[in-house]
Amino acid sequence: MAGHLHLRGDRARSWQATAGESNALGERSESKGPEPIHILRCCDGTFYIGHTNGLASREQVHNNGFGARYTAKRRPVGIV
Repeated sequence: MAGHLHLRGDRARSWQATAGESNALGERSESKGPEPIHILRCCDGTFYIGHTNGLASREQVHNNGFGARYTAKRRPVGIV
């Protein structure tokens, strides 16, 4: 299962996640099929790609600084 992808120009970094791994909220994720992805534009012009079933609440979590370390340093973020 793919993790998150951070884009800046022509460089990209990605991480691999496994089923049952804890996410940033301390919740356990189980593989239940593909989740919708979301793309956030960070205040520095970079993009963050993640996955969630609760898009509106996830944007708020990122803007509160708890979504991901990457977006916590680049707030505010907005859904593209």
